[in-house]
Amino acid sequence: LASLVPLVYPLPLFTVMLQTVLAPQPMGRTTLLCGIAFACLTDVFAYFVGSTLGKHKLCPELSPKKSVEGAAGGVVGSMLTAVALYFLQFVWGADFPWWMYVICAPFCSIMGQIGDLAASAIKRQTGIKDYGTLFPGHGGVLDRFDSILFSVPIAYLFFNYIFIFYYV
Repeated sequence: LASLVPLVYPLPLFTVMLQTVLAPQPMGRTTLLCGIAFACLTDVFAYFVGSTLGKHKLCPELSPKKSVEGAAGGVVGSMLTAVALYFLQFVWGADFPWWMYVICAPFCSIMGQIGDLAASAIKRQTGIKDYGTLFPGHGGVLDRFDSILFSVPIAYLFFNYIFIFYYV
């Protein structure tokens, strides 16, 4: 049973990633790119801020190295990423207002961090250290996707509904 959990829980979340690919463009590309970029750069900023300024443990029973300061740094980092994506959106043919990126970023960042903690909780419950050994020191392929799986659905919902209200 423990070996099936990592296979079953991500499937519905991966289907949302597929929906972003099938969505009208450039909204689909924007959604997928935002979900991935916000999650990944949240992890990067959270790591650097947490390792330098982290004093208060975020959730020590699930992930002992994560700090509140790192989590906050991750949210700020995602908002900086949002500004960068706004200025680079011409590359993939989008033309969304800056506020759509900036408002979406913290929601994706927080959900990405929740996804990371959820994966840690599953690993603790099932007694799994890592989901694989493909990326030594990184815990496997699913460990690279845990935050993205929770972030992309938020970006998808956000851009689909804001897109409708903004352009109607």
